[in-house]
Order: sequence, then C-alpha cells, then structure tokens
Amino acid sequence: LDEDEFLHFMCQYEEEQREDALTHFQNFAVNGQVTMESMSGLLAALELNPRGRVLRQICQEVSGERLFEASTGLDFPQFLKVVEMLRQRFCFLQEELEHFRSVFQVFDRDHSGGMSLAELSSALAWLGFPISGSLCSLHQQHDLDSKGVLTEVEFLRCLRSLYEEEAQIINQYLNLLQNGRCRRGSELEQLLYTLGYTATVDILVDSLQAHNLCKGYVRNSQLLGMPFADVEFSLGLDELRELTCSIRTRDGFSDEEMEEMRKAFNMQSSEAEISTPAIQKALRWLGHMYSFEMVQHLVTQLDIDGDCMLDFTLFVKLIRKCRDRDRQEVANVFFALDPLDSGFLDQDQQMQALAGLGLATEIPQMAPEGIRLQQFLKIVQRIKFDPVRVQQLRENDFFEEHEVLELESHFRCFDKDGSGELQQQELVMLLEALFPRHANLREFRPYFSDLLAFADVNRNDCLDFKEFVRFIRRLRDHQDEFQFELYKETLEELGFSNKEAADLHMFFLEAGRGTLTFEEVKDMIAGSFNLSEKESQKVLIFCRSAVESSGDDLRKEEINFLSFLHVMRKVLDAGWASDEK
Repeated sequence: LDEDEFLHFMCQYEEEQREDALTHFQNFAVNGQVTMESMSGLLAALELNPRGRVLRQICQEVSGERLFEASTGLDFPQFLKVVEMLRQRFCFLQEELEHFRSVFQVFDRDHSGGMSLAELSSALAWLGFPISGSLCSLHQQHDLDSKGVLTEVEFLRCLRSLYEEEAQIINQYLNLLQNGRCRRGSELEQLLYTLGYTATVDILVDSLQAHNLCKGYVRNSQLLGMPFADVEFSLGLDELRELTCSIRTRDGFSDEEMEEMRKAFNMQSSEAEISTPAIQKALRWLGHMYSFEMVQHLVTQLDIDGDCMLDFTLFVKLIRKCRDRDRQEVANVFFALDPLDSGFLDQDQQMQALAGLGLATEIPQMAPEGIRLQQFLKIVQRIKFDPVRVQQLRENDFFEEHEVLELESHFRCFDKDGSGELQQQELVMLLEALFPRHANLREFRPYFSDLLAFADVNRNDCLDFKEFVRFIRRLRDHQDEFQFELYKETLEELGFSNKEAADLHMFFLEAGRGTLTFEEVKDMIAGSFNLSEKESQKVLIFCRSAVESSGDDLRKEEINFLSFLHVMRKVLDAGWASDEK
C-alpha cells in the first residue's frame, strides 16, 4: 500500500470497528445504555478483558461520575470512549501504566528505546512475575519488527499478554471448582502454586484483607487457631486477578515486614534516599549480615542514576534481592549434600547443611524422616530472622557470635592487668594489631579521639568489653564510609560508569572472595581476553602497580576490587578487550 491507500484502509478499518462495536452494544444495551454489570460480556465480545478496577476507573473518567455505580449506564459514544481508553492503556490502571513505563526507562539503561531479552528478564523479576515458560519465546513473540529488542509499546503489550494468560489459567482452575469460585485456603494455595507464586500465609492474608476479601480474620500465621488451608471465602476471577496483582506489588513481604523495613530505612535518614553505608546499617538492623563490598555490589545493580543512593521502593527491592540470594545459597548447599538428587536431606545432612551456612550453633529439632528443599528454606529463614537472634545481633552491635568471641579474645590479650577494661595505651596497641594501616594514618588521630568519646559511655577514659565492641563497630563503619568515598572517586578517575563497575564487580566476584592473588587476576583476564604470554605477564605488572599506588601491602601479592578496577582500566586502554580479541 502507498500512503493514500494506507490512509483509506485505516479509515475503512476504523469504520468497520465502530460498526462491529455498535452491533455488540445493541445486543447488550437496555434503553440505549449499558451498565457495568453487562459491560464485561460486551467487552469480551470485542476481545477486551480488563479487571473490574480498571473498568471502573475508566468508566468513572468517561461518565464524569465521582462514584460510578454498577447500575450507572453509558450510551454508545461513551462506550466507544471506554473502549478507546482501554486500548490506549493496554487494559491497565492509569497508575499501573505509568509505573510500567517508568520500569521500561529503568531497564533501558543505554536509552536506546529498546529492551533486550536479558533486560526483559530483569524487568519481569522486578515486577514480581513468576515466569515459568520460555522468556526467549515471549520476547520474540512481542518483538514485532524482529530487531532483537522490545520498544515501550511492545513491552506493554508483553505485560498485557502475561496478565491475560494468567487470567486464562485462573479461569480454567475455577471451572474445576464447585460453582466456579475459590472457597478455601487450600484451593487458593493450590492455584497460586500453579501460577508460580510462593507467597507466605501472612502475605496472602494481608493481600486478601487489602481488598476486603478475608473479613473477620486477623493477620496471623494461624488465623484464630485455624490453619490457612481451612479458611473460607468466596473468590471469583476478578477478585483472584486483583489478589495476584497485590502479591506482585508486595515483593514477597507482609504488612508487618514492610513496616519493619520502613522503620529501618527511617532510622538512617529522614530524607527520601539513603546512601550505601546507611543501607548496610539498615540491612544489619533487619538481620541481613552482608559485607560492605557485597552491599555496594547489590546497590549498584539497582542504582539507576549512579549516585549510590536508594529510595524506599528500591530499598525494598534490594531486600528482595538479599532474600533471593540467600535462598540461592541455601539451595546450593542443599543440592551439594544431595548428590543422588533424592530431593531429601536426612538428619545428618540437615546438620551439615546448617553448619555450611554458619548456623550450626542454632540447630532446631531435626526432621527424622528427612525434609525437602522448600521445608529446609523455611527452617533457615526461621533461624536467621528469629526475633531473639536479631535482637541479640543488635545488642552485640551487629557482630555474629563467633565475631564477638574473637573480639573477646583480642580484648583479653591486650588487657594486661586483667582489669576488664582497656586503658587508652592498651587500646592503641590493640588497634595497631587489628588495623595497622588505619591506626597509622595521620588523619585518623583526630577521629580516634571522637571515636573514643563515642564508645566511652561511662566517661572514665577506659573501655570495658561492651564499650570496646561499640568502638570496633563504629571504627569499621568509618572504614566502610572511607572505602565508599574512595570507590566513587575511583570510578570518576577511571571513567567507569556505574553499570560498568557492576559488571566488573560480578566478574571479580566469580572467585568468591574479597581479594584475588595476582596470579588469579592474570589467569582470569588472560582467559577472558585470549592474551598472549607476554600480555599475561604485563597483567602482573599492572597488578603490582595498582597495589603499590593504593598503599596496600605489596608482599601479599593480593588485589582488592578498587585496585582491580585500575588493572582493568589499563587492560582496556591497551586494547586487549577489542572485538578482534
């Protein structure tokens, strides 16, 4: 078709669409109007299946009625406007549409206007969709121009198809139930399992109550002494679609957990965003004991504008990442102890698994008949985030039990007179032993006095063990803050973007440690970039130069991530990462 023919075709197509809509409208209309009660069937005839909330929102806008009742009628021009808005909004709420568009911008990091397969995978995980089918097939299905990326419109169509596919599965499940409605907790759990959701009972009850679908019950894992499987309600297709939307937006957290996260976030700052050091403190308060380097890595994956700050929404996403990472670690330990793939761990294997996760001192009653992975995940979750354990961490200034014992050993070693207190000179000697580089920095001396004043609660110019633990925690936080500022300066100096730094950090962490030997760095880079022997030897020179410049101990022949960035800058500048290589 040329342009004139195409325009003629579109005019004719739109006219036939209008006539088709009018025919269906007349079949459902009473006195020239259709109501909300009859509109679902009418829209389904036009291959539109919006959720009830979406339809009510648009009908309210079109009619101008502040409260659009089910019996309120719309004439044909108003109905056409409803259809037009549904198509423009892809059958989403206006706020959902705006959110999805912002998510597209978030994952289109290079501002190319397209979303790759990997970016689609990350975006769907971000939005809480349990994807069980082939993502590649999903991506290809909606990549209409076959360019290998999805435009914003194609991404929105992709989301709409996921909503509609989920609605079809729910409808098929309801057709198997009595009267086509979900009436018991056990039925709901089975449906959510079929859809791929793993929401806890507390999250289910919070989500049900948010939509007034579970009246008369309080949020508790045992509702008024009744197991959730026995809870009764009556849920149809529309209620179940709203429920799954609610579960996705919660990121896997209950109302109580969200309140605790908000409290931890607000403890760090009254501002809308908090920095990476503050994020680590908030995570510690919640029981997530990650190294600063790991927190920095996780923040980098979520930090869109590269300022190393997260708002509360992104903070919640970060905690979900922590939870997913923990689950993956538990699963890896589980499968390592189940080489025959039986799907069970016996009592001895359970104890080995908990020991491998650093939880050997807190072993609960073992299941003699053996447990599956999902059961083991729940046990680990219950141990790690037991309120008593988390409170103990807070009282110990967020040191694990074995760390407290190690600090106590150092304390006793330098408490020469056995008084149970460290004099200032004894503390200086201890610092030189534990933090040799930090203790000898000239700029650290003024900070040392402030640090001592902070830790010396009873103001007697000595530190007892509890005060000493408080002192060490503040000192380590100071080290992390110093490292954080150095990290930002290093990225600016070397010209790496936040995303490039995140990718390089992932590359660095493949070894699984905070430092690598020069030989490990050489082998890793040489293997990745197909270097010659001469080039490989030059990598060792880069390593020595980076460590020497940083002031670290060259004799150890080990390199941290910041020094690794300097090495990678030289590797890239040398052209060893070219397409030919």
